Amino acid sequence: MARSFLKWAGGKTSALPQIFKHMPQHGETLIEPFMGSCSVSLNTDFKKYILADYNKDLVTLCAWVAKRPKDVIEQARALFVKENNNRTAFEALRARYNMSRDEKERALLFLYLNRHAYNGLMRYNQSGFFNTSFGQYKSPLLPVEEMHAFSKKMKNAKFVVSPFDTLRFVSRNGVQVYADPPYLPASKTASFASYTKEGFKPEQHNKLNKKCALWQRRGASVWLSNHAVPALELHYKNASETFEFMVPRTISRNVEERKPVKEVLLRY
Repeated sequence: MARSFLKWAGGKTSALPQIFKHMPQHGETLIEPFMGSCSVSLNTDFKKYILADYNKDLVTLCAWVAKRPKDVIEQARALFVKENNNRTAFEALRARYNMSRDEKERALLFLYLNRHAYNGLMRYNQSGFFNTSFGQYKSPLLPVEEMHAFSKKMKNAKFVVSPFDTLRFVSRNGVQVYADPPYLPASKTASFASYTKEGFKPEQHNKLNKKCALWQRRGASVWLSNHAVPALELHYKNASETFEFMVPRTISRNVEERKPVKEVLLRY
């Protein structure tokens, strides 16, 4: 199984066997409106990929790695040194990231923070500042092998900075859409949705449901992952099929609380 070069809260690696029992792994075009770590796309074989996300630094980094992996690796090596694997250095580089306006610098620091922050959690406050704490990992590695594999797979992919509701593409037969939005809360301790400063509110789940139904009416096959919670039917009422399965929980601070949770794959 191909692994992403990014750590990602809610990444789909452990759920892929269940997802691919239902969703096709090959075809004409695969579109991900919430690309995240791209774990789903990396393990499929489509002729075309459109990978979108509202996090500009994520999209910039992935597009750069896809086109020029050697450049990214060469420049990132200066950040992945022993001297930067401590709380003081981490907080200084986190502050530098939050203040930077240079796209490539932010992309490189995004990669450093992703591999050094607690659980790789890319969390932003309402001011738009990244605020995850230092992860205290023994020796975070620059994922060179995974970056080259990502480039080989995605060098011709189209990367787009866009929220899901303004993402434009031709929805027709042969197009598969896989949506992996921030999840509805499974509990008070499993409610992370701060991938951007705006978060992901209940009304956005409603809007996404309508968007998925629209894409489906225009010819695309649409799939969506989320928690299996009572609120699911309230927000995603247009889905035609529901497939349930258990997956490991990976982002609880308390390791003992990382018990399997029930997720769903919705089909429109």
